[in-house]
Formats: sequence, structure tokens, C-alpha cells
Amino acid sequence: MAEQNSGCLEQFFSLLMGLWIVVFAGRTLPAMTTLTPSSVNDAPVLEIVLVPEAGADPALFQAAFDVVQERLAAAQRAGQIGSFDATLGSQGEIGVQFGAGIQETDTLIAALLVTSTLEWIDFSSVDPAQYSAQAGTMLPPGHGLPVVVTNADVQTAIAGQDASNGSWYILVTLEPEAAERFAAFTAANIGSGVALVVAGEIISIPIIQTQIDSPVSINGAFTQAEAESLAGQIGTPALPVPLVLQSIGLPD
Repeated sequence: MAEQNSGCLEQFFSLLMGLWIVVFAGRTLPAMTTLTPSSVNDAPVLEIVLVPEAGADPALFQAAFDVVQERLAAAQRAGQIGSFDATLGSQGEIGVQFGAGIQETDTLIAALLVTSTLEWIDFSSVDPAQYSAQAGTMLPPGHGLPVVVTNADVQTAIAGQDASNGSWYILVTLEPEAAERFAAFTAANIGSGVALVVAGEIISIPIIQTQIDSPVSINGAFTQAEAESLAGQIGTPALPVPLVLQSIGLPD
């Protein structure tokens, strides 16, 4: 899955709207025990520390670090950051130092912290009159609605632009088994809604008009940045443990 997603991960971003409260006072990074080969060729201009939420399983710290590394590498390939150096501490803390060239810091941090990525939820049991009100809201925990497809089912997710009208879209290619499952679901639920949920937020609830085969085109009034952010969310692995921002500031 990771190898198949390498192409789409070059479209890296975030669609999250939350504000992150940050501390800009200079902070010293925690003592680190595992060092990723450094890609810092210039003096760092920013450093952040991410930490696991309380109660997180220590056995998953390395896996979380690997996901953060993958997201950073994708951001670098997309030109959103320059050089970086990431390290993993003994308590699961992840320190990242950035060289010159970092753009839209709050968006980047949100992309690193997002836990879940993509779900298509069966909304056939929900009153269609509620669809417009629910779009743009967070899907409540324990909703109990069937999940049809998740990001684990995605082969690639790529943002594109329609040459005829200039609108932006996301083209999602599913794994073969998931493609068959999604086609069967949509064929059986014509006239019902299927909610696109990214990072817990209901992005849209389109009405199924016909059987939908892979690749699936997600259309909307997207800007280029929004389309690339959504594509990146869909194609990026979920974090195995939740992370929070502990500090951000200038390196000592």
C-alpha cells in the first residue's frame, strides 16, 4: 500500500480547519534516542515537538514516527518544506527541525497531527433533508453508521484540474477488492447518500446516481490548495496513536 501511494503522497497538505495554540519561545528539543539520517544542510529556522496523547501504547511510537516521517518527506517533495531533521525520543516525543523554505506552518502541523484520514460512510439510513446541515460538521464518535471504504482501501489519490472549465477534483483509485465492494454498494443504494469523511469531518454527502466504479472522482468547488490537501489526506496513512503539539519555536 505504501509503495503504491508514493506517487500521490507528493501532493501533500491538510484540510483541517483547527487552530493550534503554539509557543514561540525558544525551546530545547528533548533528548532523542533514535535519529533519522539528517537531511539538514542549512541552519534550522524552526523546531517543533510532537508528543503522544496520554495513555498511548509505547509499542506504537515507532510506527507513529514512521508516519510522520512519510508525511514530512511528501511535504518536501511537494515543495512545502525545505530540509528537515526528525528524531524520536524515548517517551514517543518527535522533534523536527526545519531548514529554510517552510511554508504555511499551521497547515503543515495540522497535516502531521491528523489521525484518521478517509472514510466513505453509508448514509442510506439518514434523512436526506439533513445532508446539507451535516456537511462540514464533525462525525460524532460512535455514530454506528456502516463504513464502506477507508484510506486503507486507497491505492492512489491525485488532485487534478479539468481542462475544460478549470475546476479542481480528486481522483481516487481503490484497491481491487475495495473497488468491487464500493461498486456493489453504490449499485444497491442508488438515490441514497454516501458521506465523504476526512479526518472526522464530513466533507460532502453526494447522492448516488448510478453504480460508481474505481477510479472515483471527487468533485466540488475546490481551490487548487484544497484539492491537493484533500488528496494528501486521503493518500496518507493514519497515525497509529494520536499526537499533540507540545511546542514550536526558534531553535536555540
